[in-house]
Amino acid sequence: MMHTVRIFSNTTGLVVNPQKCKLFYGGLQDNAITAIRNTTCFELGQLPVKYLGVPLTSKKLSISHYLPLIEKILDRVRHWSTRLLSYAGRSQLIQSVSNAIALYWLQCFPIPKFVLHKIESICPSFLWRGKDVHSKKSPIAWKTRKADNLWVHWIHAYYLKGQSLMELMPNTTWSWMFVSIMKQRGSVPHNLWNTMTQELKFPMKRVYAHLLNAERTNWSYLLCSNPARPRATLCLWMQCHGRLPTKDRTIRFGFIQDNVCSMCRQDVETKEHVFFECSFPRSIWCTILEWIGIKHTPVIWLDELRWVIANSNKKGWRAKILKLAFAEVIYGIWSHRNNLIFGTDSTATLQTIIDCIVHRSWIDKSIRNHIAELLL
Repeated sequence: MMHTVRIFSNTTGLVVNPQKCKLFYGGLQDNAITAIRNTTCFELGQLPVKYLGVPLTSKKLSISHYLPLIEKILDRVRHWSTRLLSYAGRSQLIQSVSNAIALYWLQCFPIPKFVLHKIESICPSFLWRGKDVHSKKSPIAWKTRKADNLWVHWIHAYYLKGQSLMELMPNTTWSWMFVSIMKQRGSVPHNLWNTMTQELKFPMKRVYAHLLNAERTNWSYLLCSNPARPRATLCLWMQCHGRLPTKDRTIRFGFIQDNVCSMCRQDVETKEHVFFECSFPRSIWCTILEWIGIKHTPVIWLDELRWVIANSNKKGWRAKILKLAFAEVIYGIWSHRNNLIFGTDSTATLQTIIDCIVHRSWIDKSIRNHIAELLL
């Protein structure tokens, strides 16, 4: 073992100091521990131990383990030259030092409410009195001061400048994060905006919950437990996101000059045209549906996606095969389109898709017998 450590030291130049290293073990016998100690010359350590400024232990941390965090914040408060600092200076020290220490611990462990309340009691006492002694004589409540923070002042001074939030037009030189926030204004109903802006505390949680429900997609069901080939489900996933490199997308980047569909040579190639406005993909999908035993006339992409989701969510073997077939058809049509562009063979598209559906269905025992009946 030490031979490996020496190789590491010779390679990187980092030398192990046995006086600063300790040995922690679990589930070992005494003779094994003795052998390891004799080989490494490391002393035995006991948990908890401090590692990168935080306690390291094999059990759940108790309140006593968080005392060093409180003491560290108190130590910073007691040693600051508070008499020379204004309220603004104390506020900056709280945000940049005390809160930073607590946030570092939060990245590693969940902090109990008792410890958080203790830290919050230290901060306002230091802000208003310059000491760590708790005082009830605070000019402004702590929760009110936190509501009027530096971020709010900066947004008003740098971006809004007295203008209405709903009428403000984003600038290309602004922060991408603030521009992204501004783009979500149209996704939230005006009545919700009006209700929230009239409240003293802006409930960002409600905005996030509304956007989450508005942007939640239900096509993810088509990808879960789908026996189709991984390449087929990936192609379906990209099509659901609208990210397949159709010609109407790639022409904007200057890669090509022709945006006409490679299959029909008539219309502009878009994701809606390829699936299933174009005559060839439409005929492929109709033939597959007829082979499965489902009567349906394909419609535009979004409506077709909703129809597949609704019918593949039902019980029965046809629903499972429908979900599998949809992914394989999307991939088969996209492969046929690519073969036409790059000049490779694309004559056996329909039979290739059927063979893939049969092969992947044979893996699922619940639909194996039914797919065999379709082949008869």
